[in-house]
This record gives sequence, C-alpha cells and structure tokens, in this order.
Amino acid sequence: MKFGGKLPVLAIQDADQSIQWTKRSSDERTVTLEATNRGKKLELSYTLSAEAPLVDILVTQQGIESTEGEIRILNTWSHGDSFRDRQAQIEAMIKSIDGGKIRHSRYLAPQREPRHVPRGTSILSLSERYFCLSIKPEIGDMRTSLIPFEPGTIVAESTISQQAPQHIAEYRATIYVGPRDYFYMNKAGFGGAFPIGVLGQIGLMLLVSLSWIAKVTRNYGVAIILFSCLITCVMAPFTIMGFRSMRKLQELKPKADRIMQQYKDKAKANQEIFALYREHRVNPLSGCLPLLLQMPIFIAMFQAISHFIELRGKSFLWISDLSMPDRVAKLPISMPVLGDYLNLLPLIMAAAMYFQTKMSQQNTAATESNPAAKMMSGPIMPIMFGVMFYQFPSGLVLYWLTNSVISIILYRTSSASAV
Repeated sequence: MKFGGKLPVLAIQDADQSIQWTKRSSDERTVTLEATNRGKKLELSYTLSAEAPLVDILVTQQGIESTEGEIRILNTWSHGDSFRDRQAQIEAMIKSIDGGKIRHSRYLAPQREPRHVPRGTSILSLSERYFCLSIKPEIGDMRTSLIPFEPGTIVAESTISQQAPQHIAEYRATIYVGPRDYFYMNKAGFGGAFPIGVLGQIGLMLLVSLSWIAKVTRNYGVAIILFSCLITCVMAPFTIMGFRSMRKLQELKPKADRIMQQYKDKAKANQEIFALYREHRVNPLSGCLPLLLQMPIFIAMFQAISHFIELRGKSFLWISDLSMPDRVAKLPISMPVLGDYLNLLPLIMAAAMYFQTKMSQQNTAATESNPAAKMMSGPIMPIMFGVMFYQFPSGLVLYWLTNSVISIILYRTSSASAV
C-alpha cells in the first residue's frame, strides 16, 4: 500500500549527529536521533505503535538562548493512489479553535503563494481521497503555513512553540498516517480532523448498518442492494402516499381543466384549483415527497462512502471496484463531463428512472395545475440524474438503481390494489 506522506526528519548543518534504537517492545518501537552544535543539543524521538498507524514525536531542545523556543515540522503529501477525479484532490484541512469555536479550513493543491493561517492549529491534515497524514500537538501551540509547490503535491509547515524558562524546551506531537476513514481515524484519536456535519453523522450511522449487512453477506455489492431495499421499504408508506396523491390529482383533472377554461386570469384560476385540492385533501407536491425524503439520505451516503476505505477494491458482477465508476470500456474520444470511459451502471439507472417516470405519467397529467407532475414528466429528470451520477462511485449508483427498481415494484403494487 502506497502513501503520499513523508515523516519529518531532523537535520542540523555542521553538527555531530547520531541515531540509535532506544526502545523496543512487542507493541512499539522508538528510534532517537541526537545532534549537537555550538553548545545546543537537540534530541528527536520517533515512537511507532503496533496497535495503530501512529507516530509519536518528542523533540527536546537544550541550550536555547531565549525563554521561548520553537520547532518547525515540514509535512508533504503527494498522490499515492490511482484516483485522479474531483473526489481525490490533494488538499490540506486545518482544524482550529477560534474563540471557543471549532473551524475547519480547506486548501487545495497546488498552492500558488505562501499562506499563513492566522488561527492556532489543533490538527493539520494533508490528504487525498482515501489516505491522509494528520498531525496534532500534544505539548505546545501549533500554527500552520502552506508553502507553494508543484501540482499534485501539497506542503505545509507546522511551527510548534513552547515556553522554556530553564532554556530547555520539550515538544510533543502525534502523527497519523493511514486511511482517511472516520472509523479508523476516530479509533486513533483523530476523529475531529475533518468536518462531519449533521448529514455526515447520519451517513456514518448508515455505514454501520451497511458494514453489518456486508459481514453477513460477505459481499458489499449484495450488501448495498439489501441496504437500499431496507431504506426503500422504510420509506414505502411515504412513497405509496405520494402515488395515491398523484392518482387523486388525475381524478380531479377534469374539474381543474374546467376551472382553467372558466377563469381567464391565471392567478384566479390557480387559486380556485388549489381550493379544489384543499377541499379533496390533495397536496399537488406530494408526488415529489419520495424523492425529497430520499435525497438527504443519498447525500449522507455520498459523504460517508466517499472516504469509506472498506469499499475500496471490492468487486461485484462486472464492477471491479465499487468505490469507482464501473468503466466497462474505454471510449475512442473524451466527452465533456462524461470522460473517456463507458459507465454502464448509470445508463441502466437512468433507464429505470425513465421507465418509472413513464408509469407515473399514465395516471398523472403534466399540466400547470399539477406542478409535481410537470416537474417529474418527460426524460429530463432521468437524463439529469444519469449525467450527475455518471462519475459517481458505482456503489452509490447501485444503491440508487435498487431504489428505483423497488419504487417501480411499489408503484405497480399500489396501482393493482387500487383497481
């Protein structure tokens, strides 16, 4: 497994340096570097843990002239993975505490000019899509500066300052180098390195359920299908409610058409039509309810799965990696937005959504008096979703495709029971 980060090193010009193993045990290794120069002595110790992808750094300065000392740690991250899409950008995420408020600042590579972050840094993270390097001070205050570098690499300098009344200063920092996955990072004590948000927290809870299903099925593709079925069934009462509302709108269409013919003023006609809907307890926007309820869940899933390391490299049917588009064939030309690969799964999903739309149109007319049907009618929505999902991870597309198929089954079932 290749990582793009590099650990800091101690280098003092014109100084006597030595390196030695100072501690070995079953769960950790410690290596110490010492250097002396003109009466100043520096000691740098790396402690590597066998339990977690962590490196503890201890720096001791002796003989410094001022009462306040500082060390500077240069951190770099380059592409260490094969991903090159918009979700795999090299970036720096700086978590700071300003006036008791937690802030996250995001900076993308490459940085064109030096940038000094004014607030104190509690965690600095350099990352790409699935892996990251994070550093946080254990003793001392840390501030961050971003240094310009070539594309594909981001460089940040961490300056840790510490009071040294006895002309001896000690600095401690912990570095995490591993998956940019909340569960891994939280276990290592870096859970707050990246912003989560409300939808992100919902997504993490959904991932726990998905992981449990995957342990039972031993295949993430099957787990995603079952998980989507579960979510769709939970939302089934609202979906069926929307279908029934759409049928009621169709039954009221002749009356709505007569009102449109009776009143030449469109504002007055729409007012009378909505009064008709209120009288029959019909909400013209209820047809959009299933989609409106599913979208926050999908966004939460998208945020969570985007860095979910367990999905990386998992295959299903013709899909070689559920964390990437399925890419069944390379196209002779590169098309805008779609790229230079044929992704079959988004096309199947768009076809299923179009079939679902055509079925709903059989019972609902797209008129000005029915804004829900007007918005959902025609091929616009399937095409829009197909383009939007084209470069998404195939695991997410599989989730939405399953949702569309189950919705079609629910629609046909509710239509048959209403006849």
